[in-house]
Amino acid sequence: MIQITATQENILRQLARYKFLTISQIASLGTAHKDYVQKSLLKLRQEPLELVGVSQYGGVYKKGEGRAENMYYLTLKGAKFLVEHTQGLDIEQVHYPKSIGVEFRNDYQHRIYTVNVQISFEKWIEQNGFKSLFFHSYFHKNGSMKGNDSQPLKSITKINITERYFIEPDAIFMYDTPTKRQLMICEVSNGKDTKRVVEQLKTIADAIGKGVVTDHYKQEYNYTKNPRVLCVIETENLLKLVLKKMNQDPYFAPEWNQKAFFFKVVTEIKEKDFGFNWQNMKGVLCDLKEL
Repeated sequence: MIQITATQENILRQLARYKFLTISQIASLGTAHKDYVQKSLLKLRQEPLELVGVSQYGGVYKKGEGRAENMYYLTLKGAKFLVEHTQGLDIEQVHYPKSIGVEFRNDYQHRIYTVNVQISFEKWIEQNGFKSLFFHSYFHKNGSMKGNDSQPLKSITKINITERYFIEPDAIFMYDTPTKRQLMICEVSNGKDTKRVVEQLKTIADAIGKGVVTDHYKQEYNYTKNPRVLCVIETENLLKLVLKKMNQDPYFAPEWNQKAFFFKVVTEIKEKDFGFNWQNMKGVLCDLKEL
């Protein structure tokens, strides 16, 4: 019979929740010191356990940060083990990659940023006594990998606008406060392509305007309001360029956009209170609790 420590079980639970985590991210969740996390992961990867896999990104570098950390995930064996040994946990609630071959090296930093958003959001929820209803990331999948299946594998954040036109945000999440229920769409943007960022936000605005996002969650969550859009931008310079382009574009002129889009730089997500200091298109700062 396989036996694991409490720390190892906690690591498995976190991987099931977030799907991909680095050692630094696992440590930031309060599991254990980085050195102990590393030793625990090594045991979970090796025989006879083999409950955890790793994707290595030795060729990926970020200026000022050095070599990219490895990314860890549950194996199928790890997912099954967790379900069998955790009361009330269904395999559908456990996130693990069905195929590692489809994980692309050029998505590494974007994936890290998206997970950081979820970690920061969930800490904020806990600190404020709110209730998280769900947090869906673009790399969480539904369906089958078989091409002839009636339900092909697709991102859980994909929402159809028409038969061939859809949005697939980086994250969609919903939470309850004592006074309201809030649905959020989150786009995480890195790189330097200002036009691409703005066009993505246009598509999301179009989907919201047509009511398809609200309709998608209306029945299950009794939600009837338009969602807000949180834009997490990699650098201050990219943020300035995106805001400039949006304010010059007639598409974003309607007043509704001032109430819909909010922006923050990646570093603030990780280092500061998640709900504080979001700015709208005009640069006015606000707290998410005030929306």
